[in-house]
Amino acid sequence: MDIFDNDNDNNNNENQANIQKLKDLGVKVNECMLSQSVFFVGGLLIGTALGYRLKNYTPLIIGTGVGTGADYAYARLFKCKGLIDNYDKLKESINNPKLPDKNFDYDI
Repeated sequence: MDIFDNDNDNNNNENQANIQKLKDLGVKVNECMLSQSVFFVGGLLIGTALGYRLKNYTPLIIGTGVGTGADYAYARLFKCKGLIDNYDKLKESINNPKLPDKNFDYDI
């Protein structure tokens, strides 16, 4: 009985460590995604200028919406791609313990 309890404790400790890594990596992904705001600012400035010139709010609303979408796409596809991929791999290894998790580099 003690052998099984010891293995269970080791697996539980390892699982808790992986869950903590997942939380930490999730915070890094969140910070990376939220740090991207260049296209939003560009859309805001262009939309404000066009809106002022046309005496209409529509270009401002469209500019900020398109800028926000572009920021999300750029962060997801380019800037934070490595972090997001590592997050997904770690999450999959936690959900499926048979996968080897030692081949992944979780710290970027």
